[in-house]
Amino acid sequence: MERVELYNLINEKVKLLSKIPVTEMEDSTKYGRGKKAAYYKNRQGLYFLYNSDDKIIYIGKVGQGKRTSLFHRMKGHGSGAHNKQKWYKEVKYGHYINLPNLNIDELEKLERICIQCNENHNNYNDKYIIELDVDNIFNKCSK
Repeated sequence: MERVELYNLINEKVKLLSKIPVTEMEDSTKYGRGKKAAYYKNRQGLYFLYNSDDKIIYIGKVGQGKRTSLFHRMKGHGSGAHNKQKWYKEVKYGHYINLPNLNIDELEKLERICIQCNENHNNYNDKYIIELDVDNIFNKCSK
């Protein structure tokens, strides 16, 4: 299994999802504190942020801990919130894909693979990921 194949699998799944407007991602009742919050059980996943040219400009993960919801990543995560970053004004919409079959380590590795394979990203903070990890994550994502 190639990393690009895994990225393409996730990217195809993401394209089937509805676009989430920035204002909705910033809604704490929908993506922060409510029952749909990412920090509730099995709500971990990846989010993809797009500019007006429909290009991915940021890929991130949400987990199961407090303050790891999409709302907290976008707006409510203290000084690390995306809305405080210079690039944030370019964000027009996003996609969120729930990946409950992955553990946190696998999710983090998948995030790195997606960042590496996205033509609009550079490879900062890469992690070493063995091919067996790629195969295991691919099998879980294709279910």
